[in-house]
Amino acid sequence: MRSTEEPRLLELAGALRHLSPRQRAVLLLHDLARMPRVEVEARLGVGPSGLDALLHRSREAARELLEAEREPISCARAAVLVRMQLEQELMHVDRAALRAHLRTCATCPSEARRIRARSAKARGGCR
Repeated sequence: MRSTEEPRLLELAGALRHLSPRQRAVLLLHDLARMPRVEVEARLGVGPSGLDALLHRSREAARELLEAEREPISCARAAVLVRMQLEQELMHVDRAALRAHLRTCATCPSEARRIRARSAKARGGCR
């Protein structure tokens, strides 16, 4: 293996670790193992359109995780981005970074839920 390929493989392995089991399975079976679509559909219990949607979401999540690994955000920045999201002021690139951070951080998902719950309560409703 060439030395330039090894860091990419390590990054990919790290990203796969943070995906849901279903997302990880579809990428491993379809994209890496090159299993035929009908077999992947049968193993995962989805139809053709379900497989397309799952592949799309899984690839997007993996891409976000890989980008976030290259340019990570802090927990403090994640809290700011959650507040911006609630005000509908979050740009697409920041949204992707926030999602990736929330997938990988042990403490921020609960903090994000707390911020969102307080915001919903302040607005007088549930979200």
